[in-house]
Amino acid sequence: MANLLNRPKKHGAKLKLNECDHFPHTHEILEMDDSSLGTIRMSKWKELHFYNAPSQKRTLFKIERLKPKKTGALHRPLWLIWVGEQFLSSF
Repeated sequence: MANLLNRPKKHGAKLKLNECDHFPHTHEILEMDDSSLGTIRMSKWKELHFYNAPSQKRTLFKIERLKPKKTGALHRPLWLIWVGEQFLSSF
């Protein structure tokens, strides 16, 4: 019984996109300026997996426009996920 209590967690904390303030630290962040869109921030989390498929790793991306709309409201982020053997290149 002691073995089961001491084994490392297989899945880690549950990630919810609408609660991304509680995510683990990002692996990479890239910010760039666009003349019409303002500052764009891309965040990347590597080696995530779904509960039902722990052996298949995924890479999660969050793309944000940091310049608010004319009304002052923030733009909703774009979430993308890469499912594959190997990511094509580093951003």
